[in-house]
Amino acid sequence: MRSKTATDTRVSVLIPTHNRVDLLLERALPSVLAQTHTDMDIHIVQHGCWYSIEWPQDERILVHHIERDVHYPDNPWNRWYAGPVDPLNHALSLATGAYIARIDDDDTWEPDHLEKCLRFMDKFPTMEFVSAGHATHDNDHVDPYLFPGNNVIGGTQTWVYRSYLKMFKYNRNCWRNASNRVNDTDLQYRMYRAGVRMGYLNEVHAHVLPRPGETEIGLKAYVNIGRKEGS
Repeated sequence: MRSKTATDTRVSVLIPTHNRVDLLLERALPSVLAQTHTDMDIHIVQHGCWYSIEWPQDERILVHHIERDVHYPDNPWNRWYAGPVDPLNHALSLATGAYIARIDDDDTWEPDHLEKCLRFMDKFPTMEFVSAGHATHDNDHVDPYLFPGNNVIGGTQTWVYRSYLKMFKYNRNCWRNASNRVNDTDLQYRMYRAGVRMGYLNEVHAHVLPRPGETEIGLKAYVNIGRKEGS
């Protein structure tokens, strides 16, 4: 394992996936490989699936497989809230970079996303967590989450934070919360409550689009797919 230094710029990119290798190869992975900041390791965690495919020839890509347990909630809303928790926690345990970033398999980054986030953190050395804006097919700039004290947090696909914060694990029981029930909002709320120093770039760094044949994103898309499949 390589040693770390105070000037280490390695970013560990976490990509959970379940039965969407086509979108992973079309969307998330190309946008990660196209980053202007190239010092990274990319942890793709296949959750209960194994693909016999030709992955891009890039030594930064590390593919892992974990079983998909049957303990997830029966309710499709609750499954969506907690779905990527196990692969994300597995990826966190393997991350060796000085920074952590996450992207879902069907999302994309702007090419300078990582570069701009790291430059922003260099400008403010005490900053521990930075996020940015993202766009959807029907919204050019999605409003960020607002917390007291003018703390602003963008969507999870824009997060970049210092690796010692990986002690904050994703919560498999987030769906049981009275509020902040989605895995990422649960995590960001706990970080905020713990006093993590956060910054926000008020510009679009990521894009969240419907999957092929769908018109919705996020929870609505997940529930619609479940209805079509009879689950």
